[in-house]
Amino acid sequence: MGLRATFQSGMQALFTAFGDIPFNITYKVYAAGAVGTRGVPASATYTDKTVQAFVVGYRNEERLQEGGLIAPGDRKVIIEKRVLDALSVTPDKSDRIAIAGDTYKIINISIDPSLNVYFIQVRQI
Repeated sequence: MGLRATFQSGMQALFTAFGDIPFNITYKVYAAGAVGTRGVPASATYTDKTVQAFVVGYRNEERLQEGGLIAPGDRKVIIEKRVLDALSVTPDKSDRIAIAGDTYKIINISIDPSLNVYFIQVRQI
């Protein structure tokens, strides 16, 4: 079994083992809004998608390693790639995420080495 297959298997096992811990969040996919003066968007519209995700805070060690790019209050949203693929969603920084009624903007998006799980840094608006 190659390294990528090992990571994929491990990540799938993680989500299966903790299947009752993730909760529903609203992934808000950006759609072009009305255009205002000088071509600047006057408003943005979003299409809501409900997905299961893990939502955790960042450890102090992670904040220090990133040299201030992770602000206090930032959260890490962990979503299986296959879940977003099934909804035809590719994460983008113009999207938003709603967690327990609060809306967050996306700061950073990364994917694990197995290309199986998205790690999305969000900050409350």
